[in-house]
Amino acid sequence: MYWLVYFGLIIFIVSLALNTIFFFRFTWKSEQSTPRKIAQNVAMSVFSILATLMLLELFFNLVFAQSDAFNQTLAGQNWFKRYWRVNSLGYRDKEWMPEMLAGRTRVMVLGDSFVAGHGINNPEDRFSDVLGQMLGDGYAVLNVGKLGAETKEQFDLARDYPYPPDILVLSFYINDIADTYTSMRVSQPNFVSRPPPLAADSYAVNFFYWRIYRLGPHEWSNNYWDWLRGLYNDPLVWQAYREVLLEIIEFTREKDIKLVVVVFPNLLAIEESQPITSKVVNLFQEEGIPVVDVARLVAGQEPKSLVVNAVDWHPNESVHRLVAEALYQLIHD
Repeated sequence: MYWLVYFGLIIFIVSLALNTIFFFRFTWKSEQSTPRKIAQNVAMSVFSILATLMLLELFFNLVFAQSDAFNQTLAGQNWFKRYWRVNSLGYRDKEWMPEMLAGRTRVMVLGDSFVAGHGINNPEDRFSDVLGQMLGDGYAVLNVGKLGAETKEQFDLARDYPYPPDILVLSFYINDIADTYTSMRVSQPNFVSRPPPLAADSYAVNFFYWRIYRLGPHEWSNNYWDWLRGLYNDPLVWQAYREVLLEIIEFTREKDIKLVVVVFPNLLAIEESQPITSKVVNLFQEEGIPVVDVARLVAGQEPKSLVVNAVDWHPNESVHRLVAEALYQLIHD
């Protein structure tokens, strides 16, 4: 790993600086020699700087963990190592057994990273788990959330899941149209930047690189929004995606499964999301499907108070609880 080379180089230079200090201390006879003092000060400065770099690298490597929306940072990798555990089916959920589900109403919460709880350290703080606590022992809430899964893939996951639900909670986010445009061979621009080699492999440099990078112009973010809006405004793409959503509705009706939908906006750009989310909300409501419109739940709140951290705009614990409470009213009533 590159960071080991970086770490080893720091150790080597620190050792060299220490040797220089001792050399001047024991071989330079004049205590008041100006060159000696300069040499010692330089050596001590180099030692202090490199020792600090070593400590920073150790801290960001071994201690610091923080989720990241695009999974670009090494701190994000640390977060996954520390908090992400999956069951035998690959979901961040308990290991469900048939005897655990006997006599209980099965509620499947289906979606992507919002459902899986990206950025939520304790899975019990996700809206699926909070909902399960509210509903009580008569219900079993199954979390079928997969990172990066769009609507088509989510639908396949639901059909392949070994325990069919009595109630299906479908979570929607604005990028869930992705597999629809992919199937139509609509290209996606590259919005993710690659850091230089040292920033890619040194934990400390990686942290500061992304902090500085994200302080700069966010043209890529504006381009991403323009591109997404363009997809929903494209009649052919929207019609194809609409058919996917209608297929899910038809599936639940055929299987006598109660369907409830949760629609998430971009929590840092709720008003800008409205032209997209309103299309999805209206479609389900016109079909008589109950919808939790998260934009309404969090209206008036400071956007930064809704996300897990400064570099990860997935919903935080407070938003998950609001969603769980809204779902409880729809399911329990």
